[in-house]
Amino acid sequence: MQQHGTSSLQYSLRHLAKGVMLYGTTDVAVMGIRFALLALYTRALAPRDFGTLAIVQTSIVLAGAVISQGLPFALMIRYKQVNHTQAHILKDSAFWALLIICIGISTLMLSGSLLINHDTMIKNLMPWLMVWVSSGVMAPIAADSLRIEEKIVRYGIARIGRAGVVAFIVVKASIQGTLDLQTVIRAEAIGASSEFLLSMILDGYLPGRFSLDGWRDLWRTGLPLCIVSLGFLFIDFSDRYLIQSFMGAEATGYYATAARIAICASFLAEAFNAMWTPYYYRIEGSGNMSTKQFHTIYGKLIMLFAVVISFLMLCLPLIVDLKIFDRPFIPPAYRQISHIIPV
Repeated sequence: MQQHGTSSLQYSLRHLAKGVMLYGTTDVAVMGIRFALLALYTRALAPRDFGTLAIVQTSIVLAGAVISQGLPFALMIRYKQVNHTQAHILKDSAFWALLIICIGISTLMLSGSLLINHDTMIKNLMPWLMVWVSSGVMAPIAADSLRIEEKIVRYGIARIGRAGVVAFIVVKASIQGTLDLQTVIRAEAIGASSEFLLSMILDGYLPGRFSLDGWRDLWRTGLPLCIVSLGFLFIDFSDRYLIQSFMGAEATGYYATAARIAICASFLAEAFNAMWTPYYYRIEGSGNMSTKQFHTIYGKLIMLFAVVISFLMLCLPLIVDLKIFDRPFIPPAYRQISHIIPV
């Protein structure tokens, strides 16, 4: 099978570090926007509402992982193993397969909310929740293509664009005094769809004719990875469901607020993973990295991340007492989260 872009590829720490820095810049920008919004969220949303938002976001991530069936993972692996024409066929197959699934599930959920559920808020939010989920499922087709081709700036623009759209809606609602849980969910849904569209535009990807020719190949490759990913996601996010079940939405709200601050400690690792995953697949496909070299590099990086994150975990609780223009950044109602952040 003809390959493209892998035959002469050699491992380069400088190239990897440059990519990590670019991804890190995007992560800092996105987290900066998200972190600034935390001041508005904690003022407009009670801890119970924040807990509900955390459960919704967690459920969106898990649902997206199930619906995608690992196709984005498979696309990332297979993309550089085939020629450009075949790669486009694979993208089209993933696009149409996921679009059909999203339309089917959205139709089912919307019909169910109208026929079964009598909660007005659920009925009003269900279309937005489906937009949020579907956009999260579809966006990686173009976004991961940008990552594979190492068009990092374009990938960053799409991510920052999403955060910017959410911030615009939230800030506008806050100024108008209408910011509530429903507004935040609508903002997140519109932001997710913005990232999807921006990724498509920046990747220059326009779906071809309807075809599922490569779907089975992608599905066989991606399904095992999807199962593994779900395992990690469940480990990462199951704590929110447990707290919700045993302690209620208010406790989940405190926990989720602390988690939003604590996540600032992991931006370096997230930036590395964003660059490393497609880069590793390309290196591995070219046969230019030995197992010993891989273990040596990864062992050193894990130690580096452990030291950096440990230091940040000592400093981040101080943010709870931060004041801006003599006003607390985090309202007093949330002050107790300083004990949770390091955990």
